[in-house]
Amino acid sequence: MPVVQRMMLLVGFALLGLASLIWLGQAKMGEVYEEANYGNINSVPSILVLNDLSTYFGILRVRIDRYVLNEDISKSAEIETKVKEAQNNFISTLKKYDTDGCLAGTCISDGQDKQLLADVVSAFDQYLPGLQKVLDVSRQNKKDQAREVLLQYVPLAQKVNAAIQAQEDYN
Repeated sequence: MPVVQRMMLLVGFALLGLASLIWLGQAKMGEVYEEANYGNINSVPSILVLNDLSTYFGILRVRIDRYVLNEDISKSAEIETKVKEAQNNFISTLKKYDTDGCLAGTCISDGQDKQLLADVVSAFDQYLPGLQKVLDVSRQNKKDQAREVLLQYVPLAQKVNAAIQAQEDYN
Protein backbone atom coordinates (compact mmCIF):
# COMPACT_ATOMS: atom_id res chain seq x y z
CA MET A 1 0.00 0.00 0.00
CA PRO A 2 1.49 3.33 -1.09
CA VAL A 3 2.17 6.07 1.46
CA VAL A 4 -0.58 8.31 0.03
CA GLN A 5 -3.21 5.64 0.60
CA ARG A 6 -1.96 5.05 4.12
CA MET A 7 -2.12 8.76 4.84
CA MET A 8 -5.64 8.96 3.38
CA LEU A 9 -6.70 5.99 5.52
CA LEU A 10 -5.16 7.60 8.60
CA VAL A 11 -6.93 10.93 7.89
CA GLY A 12 -10.18 9.02 7.28
CA PHE A 13 -9.94 7.25 10.64
CA ALA A 14 -9.08 10.53 12.34
CA LEU A 15 -12.15 12.21 10.80
CA LEU A 16 -14.30 9.24 11.79
CA GLY A 17 -12.93 9.50 15.35
CA LEU A 18 -13.65 13.24 15.48
CA ALA A 19 -17.17 12.73 14.15
CA SER A 20 -17.75 10.05 16.78
CA LEU A 21 -16.47 12.37 19.53
CA ILE A 22 -18.72 15.19 18.32
CA TRP A 23 -21.75 12.89 18.23
CA LEU A 24 -20.98 11.47 21.71
CA GLY A 25 -20.42 14.98 23.11
CA GLN A 26 -23.74 16.20 21.75
CA ALA A 27 -25.58 13.19 23.12
CA LYS A 28 -24.04 13.65 26.58
CA MET A 29 -24.77 17.39 26.54
CA GLY A 30 -28.40 16.59 25.80
CA GLU A 31 -28.54 14.19 28.76
CA VAL A 32 -26.93 16.74 31.07
CA TYR A 33 -29.33 19.42 29.84
CA GLU A 34 -32.34 17.21 30.52
CA GLU A 35 -31.14 16.38 34.02
CA ALA A 36 -30.25 19.97 34.86
CA ASN A 37 -33.46 21.34 33.38
CA TYR A 38 -35.57 19.02 35.56
CA GLY A 39 -35.32 21.59 38.35
CA ASN A 40 -36.86 24.23 36.11
CA ILE A 41 -39.57 21.94 34.80
CA ASN A 42 -40.60 20.16 38.00
CA SER A 43 -38.81 21.08 41.20
CA VAL A 44 -39.24 24.86 41.20
CA PRO A 45 -42.90 24.80 40.10
CA SER A 46 -43.58 22.05 42.66
CA ILE A 47 -42.10 24.13 45.45
CA LEU A 48 -44.18 27.13 44.37
CA VAL A 49 -47.40 25.09 44.39
CA LEU A 50 -46.53 23.56 47.77
CA ASN A 51 -45.81 27.02 49.13
CA ASP A 52 -49.29 28.09 47.98
CA LEU A 53 -50.71 24.98 49.63
CA SER A 54 -49.03 25.82 52.92
CA THR A 55 -50.20 29.42 52.68
CA TYR A 56 -53.81 28.45 51.99
CA PHE A 57 -53.81 26.04 54.92
CA GLY A 58 -52.48 28.78 57.18
CA ILE A 59 -55.16 31.16 55.91
CA LEU A 60 -57.80 28.49 56.52
CA ARG A 61 -56.68 28.03 60.12
CA VAL A 62 -56.61 31.77 60.78
CA ARG A 63 -60.08 32.22 59.32
CA ILE A 64 -61.46 29.40 61.47
CA ASP A 65 -59.95 31.05 64.52
CA ARG A 66 -61.51 34.36 63.53
CA TYR A 67 -64.85 32.66 63.04
CA VAL A 68 -64.74 31.14 66.53
CA LEU A 69 -63.54 34.38 68.12
CA ASN A 70 -66.08 36.51 66.30
CA GLU A 71 -68.72 38.02 68.59
CA ASP A 72 -70.55 39.99 65.89
CA ILE A 73 -73.27 37.73 64.46
CA SER A 74 -73.71 40.01 61.45
CA LYS A 75 -70.15 39.19 60.32
CA SER A 76 -70.44 35.43 60.86
CA ALA A 77 -71.78 34.70 57.37
CA GLU A 78 -69.03 36.76 55.77
CA ILE A 79 -66.31 35.03 57.79
CA GLU A 80 -67.81 31.60 57.10
CA THR A 81 -67.76 32.39 53.38
CA LYS A 82 -64.08 33.25 53.69
CA VAL A 83 -63.47 29.97 55.54
CA LYS A 84 -65.11 28.05 52.69
CA GLU A 85 -63.10 30.07 50.16
CA ALA A 86 -59.84 29.21 51.94
CA GLN A 87 -60.88 25.55 52.10
CA ASN A 88 -61.68 25.55 48.37
CA ASN A 89 -58.35 27.25 47.59
CA PHE A 90 -56.52 24.56 49.54
CA ILE A 91 -58.39 21.73 47.80
CA SER A 92 -57.93 23.26 44.33
CA THR A 93 -54.20 23.68 44.99
CA LEU A 94 -53.97 20.01 45.98
CA LYS A 95 -55.62 19.12 42.67
CA LYS A 96 -53.34 21.54 40.84
CA TYR A 97 -50.28 19.75 42.22
CA ASP A 98 -51.68 16.43 41.04
CA THR A 99 -52.84 17.54 37.59
CA ASP A 100 -51.42 20.71 36.01
CA GLY A 101 -49.38 22.73 38.50
CA CYS A 102 -45.99 22.24 36.86
CA LEU A 103 -45.95 23.86 33.45
CA ALA A 104 -49.40 22.45 32.61
CA GLY A 105 -48.40 18.98 33.81
CA THR A 106 -48.46 17.03 37.04
CA CYS A 107 -45.93 17.95 39.70
CA ILE A 108 -45.68 14.33 40.83
CA SER A 109 -42.28 13.07 39.75
CA ASP A 110 -42.18 9.55 41.20
CA GLY A 111 -43.80 7.07 43.55
CA GLN A 112 -42.48 8.69 46.72
CA ASP A 113 -43.77 12.09 45.62
CA LYS A 114 -47.17 10.51 44.96
CA GLN A 115 -47.15 8.90 48.42
CA LEU A 116 -46.23 12.20 50.07
CA LEU A 117 -49.16 13.87 48.30
CA ALA A 118 -51.43 11.05 49.48
CA ASP A 119 -50.17 11.73 53.02
CA VAL A 120 -51.13 15.41 52.70
CA VAL A 121 -54.58 14.48 51.39
CA SER A 122 -55.06 11.90 54.15
CA ALA A 123 -54.03 14.34 56.88
CA PHE A 124 -56.36 17.00 55.49
CA ASP A 125 -59.21 14.49 55.26
CA GLN A 126 -58.68 13.73 58.96
CA TYR A 127 -58.64 17.45 59.77
CA LEU A 128 -61.76 18.31 57.75
CA PRO A 129 -64.38 16.77 60.10
CA GLY A 130 -62.96 18.86 62.94
CA LEU A 131 -63.29 21.95 60.82
CA GLN A 132 -66.93 21.17 60.14
CA LYS A 133 -67.56 20.38 63.81
CA VAL A 134 -66.04 23.72 64.86
CA LEU A 135 -68.24 25.55 62.36
CA ASP A 136 -71.37 23.70 63.49
CA VAL A 137 -70.76 24.31 67.20
CA SER A 138 -69.83 27.93 66.56
CA ARG A 139 -73.03 28.50 64.55
CA GLN A 140 -74.96 27.45 67.66
CA ASN A 141 -73.14 30.27 69.46
CA LYS A 142 -71.36 27.83 71.76
CA LYS A 143 -68.05 29.65 71.47
CA ASP A 144 -66.36 27.98 74.45
CA GLN A 145 -67.21 24.52 73.14
CA ALA A 146 -66.06 25.57 69.64
CA ARG A 147 -62.70 26.68 71.09
CA GLU A 148 -62.34 23.32 72.85
CA VAL A 149 -63.04 21.45 69.60
CA LEU A 150 -60.59 23.71 67.82
CA LEU A 151 -57.92 22.87 70.38
CA GLN A 152 -58.64 19.15 69.99
CA TYR A 153 -57.88 19.37 66.29
CA VAL A 154 -54.57 21.25 66.65
CA PRO A 155 -52.54 17.99 66.44
CA LEU A 156 -54.29 17.13 63.16
CA ALA A 157 -53.56 20.61 61.83
CA GLN A 158 -49.92 20.11 62.78
CA LYS A 159 -50.02 16.77 60.97
CA VAL A 160 -51.23 18.52 57.80
CA ASN A 161 -48.45 21.10 58.12
CA ALA A 162 -45.88 18.35 58.69
CA ALA A 163 -47.10 16.44 55.62
CA ILE A 164 -46.85 19.57 53.47
CA GLN A 165 -43.37 20.27 54.86
CA ALA A 166 -42.27 16.70 54.12
CA GLN A 167 -43.43 17.13 50.53
CA GLU A 168 -41.60 20.44 50.25
CA ASP A 169 -38.43 18.89 51.68
CA TYR A 170 -38.63 16.05 49.16
CA ASN A 171 -38.90 18.45 46.26
